[in-house]
Amino acid sequence: MKQYLSILKQMPLFASSDEDAIVNIIQCLDGHTKKFDKNQIIYDYFDKINFAGILLDGEIRVLMQNSCGNEYSVRKIIKGSLFGEAYACVSSECSAIQVVAQKESTILFLKFSNLFLPRAVCCPHASRVTANLLQETAKNNIFQNQKLRILTQKHIRDKIIVYLYSLNSSKNTITLAFNRQELANYLGVERSALSRELCRKNEGLIDFHKNNLTIL
Repeated sequence: MKQYLSILKQMPLFASSDEDAIVNIIQCLDGHTKKFDKNQIIYDYFDKINFAGILLDGEIRVLMQNSCGNEYSVRKIIKGSLFGEAYACVSSECSAIQVVAQKESTILFLKFSNLFLPRAVCCPHASRVTANLLQETAKNNIFQNQKLRILTQKHIRDKIIVYLYSLNSSKNTITLAFNRQELANYLGVERSALSRELCRKNEGLIDFHKNNLTIL
């Protein structure tokens, strides 16, 4: 675990916590690490999720299915990111997502329900993590609202524009976290329809090459 402390110290979840405090918190939350092979499922649909995850190494994707059974990418998880925290806090709910390793990955699992135990109330380290977790949950809620705004747009062009605004980038050229198929899944459109729209160059508004998008 010591080799990953530099990653954990940079996470908002452990803000204002030194290394000793982080180690103490991990122990209190029954923390343990596990390695996953490429394409191995970490959380599956309808699972009861008792432990949130922190990606220490590798890359994973969060997937969802629509009513027709088609799967689309909801979120790309990068190293040092937290996932599954909402389900871990309310472990009675069945998972509506699937989390899959895109490459060999190492994950730290934490039992957030321990934060609600009486002993945690008196622990300053646990209280700090609880406050940080609340902030992270609020940020994730904002992200989900942005995603909902994208999905409610009627036209593909509008979906693209809203997505670009949500990136909040000051640069003209943006490197997207998605390839074209993944971007289509994220926007909730067919890949062929998205490709046609991008090939139109949106009437001189944007230019798209591989996963680089330039606002003209």
